[in-house]
Order: sequence, then C-alpha cells, then structure tokens
Amino acid sequence: MKYKIVAGSSLFDQLTDLFKRLEQCRASTHAIADEFGAKQWLGSSKRPLAGGISGFMLDKMPEGWKRVSAPNLSTFFPKSIPANKALLARISALPIIERDVLNEIVGFKEQWIGLTRYSSPGIKFGYDFHIMEVSEETKYTPIDGMEEITVSEYNRLKAIIEEAESKEVAE
Repeated sequence: MKYKIVAGSSLFDQLTDLFKRLEQCRASTHAIADEFGAKQWLGSSKRPLAGGISGFMLDKMPEGWKRVSAPNLSTFFPKSIPANKALLARISALPIIERDVLNEIVGFKEQWIGLTRYSSPGIKFGYDFHIMEVSEETKYTPIDGMEEITVSEYNRLKAIIEEAESKEVAE
C-alpha cells in the first residue's frame, strides 16, 4: 500500500519534524565517524531509525580497538579501556531515534506475518509531500492526512524526491 502525505496537514508537519530530528541525529553520528575516516558505520544494534554507532568501517584497525564483524567487512569499535573512555562516552551519548516514534506518528503497529517481521513503514521525505509504503501483507489503516496512491504515482513521486536528494548531495 502506497500513500502520499501532503503539505498543510498535521501529519505532514509531524513527519517533517521527525525528518529534521533524523537529520540532526545523523549529523551527530557522522561527525564522530568523520574523525576516524569512516565512510560508513553500523548504527546502533537496537535497530533504530537513526543514531548510535556499533562499528566503524575502516581500512585498518586502530590501536585499542576490536573487530566487530567478519574480517572481510573491516568493522571496528573502541575497546572498553581507559584510553577510549572519552570516545566511548561520546558514542553512548549519541541521540537515537527509535522506530516507535515513526510508528506512533503514522499509526503503524509492528507485526509478524509468517517468518517476516514488519517493524515500520518505509518513508521518503520530500519538500511539498512525503510518501510512505506499507507491505500489502500487513494490517494497516491509513490515518488523516494520507492519500492512498497507485504504484505508478508512488514511483513518480519517489523519482522527484530522489532527484532533489541527488541535487542536494551535488551541492
């Protein structure tokens, strides 16, 4: 099921506020990762929407760190030793935004269907609209501020958002 959330609705405003919080959260995480030259990192092991770090992907393991992945992934994390105390405190102080925050806004309940866990809907944030995708298998009732759309309309709107995102990255 695909939905469009248009500007002017309370739902749009709530999701836009969430997006701003997600971006702030990612910026905080990115700042620490940049210090070590990590182009990528593993988020919190709690599976949040954003935030936390459970590993840095680096070319080589820094002194006083440990491997936290298979050897071919080169993912490392500071050991719990006195020399890393300040860094570990900064990492543990990173903001984390749980999936429940999004689910509460859009009225989605985590559910298992067979062996598949659906923990939250997919969402893309735009400027004048947001789009959301929920698996057809889940039980979900849209809330005020959502308009159900066709797959082709969803794909058209998704392309608009992705084009805007790529322009932001280029700038």
